[in-house]
Amino acid sequence: MPSRVVNRLLGSVALFVVLGEPAAAQEGQVSGVIVEERTQTPLANVFVSVPGGTARATTDAAGRFRLTGLTGSEARLRVELIGYRTFEQTVRVGGPSLRISLQERAVELDALVVTGTAGAQTARAVGNAVSAVRAADLQKIAPATQVQDLLKGKVAGVDMIAGQGVLGTGGATRIRGSASLSLTNEPLIYVDGVRLDNNTQAGPSIRNGRQVSRLSDFDPEQIERIEIIKGPAAATLYGTEASAGVIQIITKKGIAGKPSLDLSVRQGANWFMNPEGRINHVYGRDANGNLLELDLLAQEAAAGRKIFSTGRLQGINAGFRGGTDALRYYLAANYDDDVGVVPYNWERRLNTRANVNVTLGSKADVASSMGFVHSKTRFAQALTAWGVIDQITWGSPARATGPTRGFLRAPPDVLDDIDTEANVNRFVGSLQLKYTPAKWLSNRLTVGGDVGEENNAIIVPRNPLGNQFFFGALSLGDITAERRRVTYTTFDYSSTASFDLSPALTSATSVGAQYYQKQSDLLTTHGTQFPSPSVASIGASAVTTASSTFLANKTLGLFVQEQVSWNNRVFLTAAVRGDDNSAFGANYDVATYPKFSATWVVNEEPWWHVSAVNALKLRGAWGRAGQQPDAFAAVQLYRPATGPGDQAVLTPQALGNPDLKPEVGQELELGFDAGLLDDRASIEFTVYDRSTRDAIVTATVAPSAGFPGTQFVNLGQVNSHGIEASVRGQALRARNLLWELGGTVATNSNKIIRLGVPPTTGTVQNREGYPVRSYFFYHVLSASLDANGQVVDAMCEGANGQPEPCSASTPRVYLGQPNPKLQLGLNTTLTLFNRLRLYALVDTKSGFVVNNGDVAASLGSIGNAKATNERNDPIVQTLQKYGWLQQNVGIMKGGFTKLREVSADYSLPARWLSRIGASQGSISVSGRNLATLWVAQQDMFGTKTLDPEIYATGQTQTMLPTMAAIVSTLRLTF
Repeated sequence: MPSRVVNRLLGSVALFVVLGEPAAAQEGQVSGVIVEERTQTPLANVFVSVPGGTARATTDAAGRFRLTGLTGSEARLRVELIGYRTFEQTVRVGGPSLRISLQERAVELDALVVTGTAGAQTARAVGNAVSAVRAADLQKIAPATQVQDLLKGKVAGVDMIAGQGVLGTGGATRIRGSASLSLTNEPLIYVDGVRLDNNTQAGPSIRNGRQVSRLSDFDPEQIERIEIIKGPAAATLYGTEASAGVIQIITKKGIAGKPSLDLSVRQGANWFMNPEGRINHVYGRDANGNLLELDLLAQEAAAGRKIFSTGRLQGINAGFRGGTDALRYYLAANYDDDVGVVPYNWERRLNTRANVNVTLGSKADVASSMGFVHSKTRFAQALTAWGVIDQITWGSPARATGPTRGFLRAPPDVLDDIDTEANVNRFVGSLQLKYTPAKWLSNRLTVGGDVGEENNAIIVPRNPLGNQFFFGALSLGDITAERRRVTYTTFDYSSTASFDLSPALTSATSVGAQYYQKQSDLLTTHGTQFPSPSVASIGASAVTTASSTFLANKTLGLFVQEQVSWNNRVFLTAAVRGDDNSAFGANYDVATYPKFSATWVVNEEPWWHVSAVNALKLRGAWGRAGQQPDAFAAVQLYRPATGPGDQAVLTPQALGNPDLKPEVGQELELGFDAGLLDDRASIEFTVYDRSTRDAIVTATVAPSAGFPGTQFVNLGQVNSHGIEASVRGQALRARNLLWELGGTVATNSNKIIRLGVPPTTGTVQNREGYPVRSYFFYHVLSASLDANGQVVDAMCEGANGQPEPCSASTPRVYLGQPNPKLQLGLNTTLTLFNRLRLYALVDTKSGFVVNNGDVAASLGSIGNAKATNERNDPIVQTLQKYGWLQQNVGIMKGGFTKLREVSADYSLPARWLSRIGASQGSISVSGRNLATLWVAQQDMFGTKTLDPEIYATGQTQTMLPTMAAIVSTLRLTF
């Protein structure tokens, strides 16, 4: 960038004064900027013309256009863009620069869909629900640093499960709930047509396992939109592994026109909202039996050692794009430097991207997409049982005068001695060739890969006090180092031949092939006992061990599809795909997945005269998709061992199953998309019914087989169903006021129809007739205490649901399912004077339970809860009497409502921006997770839950909750 522009940019940060009106357009010209009415975002590639004349132009990346060579004092202007209503207005030639707002169509039938289709298809031809999120628009309203935040509460049927509040961690994704008994329920993730490593349990092994989501590697600022298909009916063409849905991330591309530079700077803060009101006091008894209470947060604050602080959030982003009709480019770089609520939790991340599109004559196009990320993260939850929440939640007043000051094992100020880090280098690239040798024939080839290297380390340095220090034997020095390399390779080819069979009837026949390969190589080393505090490495350790794991999987799929359409209003599609996968059993050949769909654009029929409904598409789809077994589930395995005479031998490890095949998801979905009241409102509605057959379960191996343990077999069946709806409308529309309301609602229920093996035992069980991984526990209905504090008249729920006296043989009973039955998202946007936008999003989940390990341990195994120590609650004492309190008593209702996002965004006037040469600019202030409005169950026997949201993954113990954050962002376009 020229130095003069840099100087002007730096000076603009403090320059908010009136600088005069912009210069008027020259005679014979009409110029201006075109924006989207709802978000006031500049629109690129808008076609501007004068009907009947030769003047025409296309807007650039900043939404700017200029028509020249006009005669007369006035001209009739026409503005057109797919997805928006055509705009026409008479304007003054040579007048001031125009600002034109285009109104989005409530239902866009001609927009292109690329996910779940043989080639890019118009939305009118797609028979299944496809949800699209315009990430580029959302980033200007409520900027996000995580991809999950772009989707949370915004897409019906998509549950973005929150991880803990530690920077660098992430959560799981569920689309239409869980449908597999033992395999992953994560959807496939693609970026620009290339399959990604979508591991949600990456990073070092900290509390409750690995907490990093690889989806967090991607920068929302570089994303144009996200498309989501939700089940087997839509995912047939993706075959094996796709039954849980598919998410496709489409990054920003270059635009023909004048080059533009987008710059943004963010500054913000994150903090632990109201820890004093959410973290439980700890209780105990002294030697005389007196009840003790300790507020650890207040104790540390009074001593000037406040545990939690306000963390800093900051980042800078630059995106440069432009080009010609033949060559278009997009270059971007983003750097984030964030600090969490404890100073030793931080994340530094650099994202770069280079996308280039080349048009080779009239028949070929080449698109390349390349992204690279380098990140380094240090975690607050450094090691199992050594996180800051562990020490507080499981503290004890009996230790208040000791060196731990009442905390579990160590005071919080020494926890940053444990250094737990993850270093990631990742490259994702794709090359797509489109070749149209004839008008009736098109070909598309996509090749690419995802190559990532993750280096994790957990280091406990040697302390001068040795094992007398807080960390015990670990204080002699301990290091775990891991190197994980994951590579995904994609080859995807499709060809479509289209013919006009009659003036009204057309046919499109597609064939295609996909090849996917993924490899994971993990090397783990461990060392103990460093020679001195200044040395911390594997090589310097007195005792070392090492292990390695290599996994590889390959899929080859072929498909054929036929689509016929009548008058571009009625579409019928049939397809079938066949897959072979390296994880299938040796006796199983090919998995076959069929698909049928139909759509009907009713409002375009000549007999349609319902003025209130200006767009109506009916749709239906039925299809199958698979879920492959784990890599070695079908293979007979042996493991090395030491035999007689210290000789190396092999011993049986797993029997394997040569007949093992994929789980098959089969789904029927029906729905409609409607635009109402002259595009002032829209409704998308879907009802679905899904069945997972040949579900993989584990069966006990007979001792006579000569192999220990269990065997994977295809015996189960899980059925699920639900509805999804999205609505959006303009509640009020005036000259300088636009008030919009929107919402999503989704329901989901599932049931195990057939298990094929005895039900599992314990707190989490799979039982026929109940949802997948349901919670079962002892349910004490009533009890009393006699004068001596002994339990009497205790009644429990029996196996038949009827009350019975509690006893050692009392059965566990069903308490609830882990996935929400109901999800709601409500949002509102108020736009004032085409400049100021106020936005809010409320997110609700209900109808499920969580297993709160903090509450369970405080009441039971740790025993520092008030109810446990007071010993006057008859239900608690009944649980204690039968030993149930120590097992897992923390099963609670998990519903909640959160104020997920609020923001204010102001578009800066042109007269403020002209002095620095900027064409667009805005300032936004946004907040996330600022309030919890409702909690289904706040406590159990007086012991409070820290945050119901973080327990939805089933990993429940001592995690930092989701943090509140406020971020201000300045955006400028040159």
